Amino acid sequence: MLISSRKLFLSEKPNKYWWLYSILRAIFLLLLLTVYILVPFIVRPSIALPREIPTVVADYSGYPVLIPDLENLSWSRMPNLDSSGSVIFPPEVIDSLGFDPSRSWQAGDRPENIIKLGDLESLFGLEQLSLDRILEIAVENYGLEQLKELTGIDWNHLTLDDFKTISWQTVPDLLEGIPGLRDLPLAQIKPLYDFFTTVADREQLDLIKSSFSASQVLDLNPEWGDIALGDVLDLGVYDLVSSIPGLITNPIGTLGKWGNTLISQVPGLNLLPFNLFPFSPFGGGQVAVIDLLWGSAEHCDSSLDQSWFVTGSAIDNQTIIKKCDPGKGAGYIELTDLPTVPQPLFYGKRFVSGKDQLVDGGKGILKSVGGGKEPTGRAVYGSIKVQATDINQSTGLFKTAISIPFCYKTLFQDFGCTPHIFWIPWITYSEGMLFPMGGQPVPPNLPPTHIMPPILAEKPKEPDPASEQKDTCYEGTATGQFHYPVNRDIGLTSHFGYRTNPINQSRQFHAGIDFATGFGSTVVASDGGTVSLINNSCDDWGKSAAKRECGNKGGNWVFINHANGYQTRYLHLQLGSLLVHPNQKICTGAAIAKSGNSGSSTGPHLHFEILENGIRVNPVNLLK
Repeated sequence: MLISSRKLFLSEKPNKYWWLYSILRAIFLLLLLTVYILVPFIVRPSIALPREIPTVVADYSGYPVLIPDLENLSWSRMPNLDSSGSVIFPPEVIDSLGFDPSRSWQAGDRPENIIKLGDLESLFGLEQLSLDRILEIAVENYGLEQLKELTGIDWNHLTLDDFKTISWQTVPDLLEGIPGLRDLPLAQIKPLYDFFTTVADREQLDLIKSSFSASQVLDLNPEWGDIALGDVLDLGVYDLVSSIPGLITNPIGTLGKWGNTLISQVPGLNLLPFNLFPFSPFGGGQVAVIDLLWGSAEHCDSSLDQSWFVTGSAIDNQTIIKKCDPGKGAGYIELTDLPTVPQPLFYGKRFVSGKDQLVDGGKGILKSVGGGKEPTGRAVYGSIKVQATDINQSTGLFKTAISIPFCYKTLFQDFGCTPHIFWIPWITYSEGMLFPMGGQPVPPNLPPTHIMPPILAEKPKEPDPASEQKDTCYEGTATGQFHYPVNRDIGLTSHFGYRTNPINQSRQFHAGIDFATGFGSTVVASDGGTVSLINNSCDDWGKSAAKRECGNKGGNWVFINHANGYQTRYLHLQLGSLLVHPNQKICTGAAIAKSGNSGSSTGPHLHFEILENGIRVNPVNLLK
């Protein structure tokens, strides 16, 4: 039957385009195979924890906390805005200031193209900087060629047009702002000489071409003092450094209407590191532990009073606490305390999502700007407010954003501040990390029925190699005895042998032992030897599959070869903490890394293995 069917098939007259069909079908199958192979790699989530700005891990009472890296953070390193908005100032404010601070922005805009120096007067004091200092730092850090690539400006020939503040200066503004300029002859101030010869009529030219100073000319023609230089001159033909004596050496804030200047309108200012600002609000303060994340589907617990919350309005460097709106869905971060805190401070308190709750904001005349509402959050860095955004309960990650209020005043009147309506994406955090809370007191309350995360339940003592590891070695010589890789007081959470895997709950063989270290505990070499392999590319935070699979599930690790066929392995180490490199000779008790939470890990710990001739053996039987 099979043969007859085959003959019947072969006897059919083939289509004359059979060869074209065959080629198309082969191409189609090849495309399917390509998609099948590549899609897992294309859609695979990023291994690294997203960080919108340069950050650094600092020490807070022996615990690591992620903070902005002020030495590398500049306005040019800030992320693009992720939302649109506008701010319209009342007419009486505009008239008093002499300029209009109103503006609008779109998602994707750069912060330095929106923020003005007047917005930052009480925060960073950028108006106290001089142009020569800014230019000196920019050239020193980047070099002239790279500056041209970054800014599109020829830094060998900077002009007055590159410093936009000059365009709206009047002659009285310059004479008042730059000491000594008032008495110089016009011949020594080419832009002012050209300004007067342009606005003067023919009868007045002879007077201007004499040795009169600018102030003498204005005394005879005071109406010329109302005309801005940019309305008359092409500022692009004048050298920024030399054409107006004293311009670049005096603080920017001495010029008229300096507050109307955008950060991007001062050459090099957007490249200046934050640690070189005259002053900065990014100081110390309290921290809380991020315990649990709850998404927007969670509803406000009406039984909790206001003392259970740490977010609300931010006015005058203070947070005015407001509980979440009853019956309304609101995501929040549940906080807890470090073990070193003697009494409950943030234990069980809630940091509500700014995307789910609006509160009253602003003060003074400017309070009405933007409808008088702002996202809930906390004044963490002085008057800079932090809100939680995009809380992802499944991944254990949430993003934050910071807001700078627009506050304005003159010598005669304080107009107050707008609500926090201009937001810049900030740092991404994860469950288990520390979270800055600022310096203001938190209302006390009784701790709720809640269990502190076991990974933070006790701060282990750091190993003391001098007392714990008595043996020494010469150029990595093995002692033949294996010592504890961490302090002996640190207990075991998992032994060698079969166990229930804490991640997938399946019965699996555990090829080492786990020490219950905290995050950042020192790990030392169990015996002298030679570093064989290392991995230092896996992040410590998050819940993604990519995070668990990183480093073949072991995260960051160090392998050390010893005498007599032995090898020790140290897994789940903290990213960036490794102190050794392959082929390095290492002695007993020498620090090699910090414990972490990388790879397939449910919390900070050290997984330790000993291999004999390639076979994993129980480390407990060999440890001294």
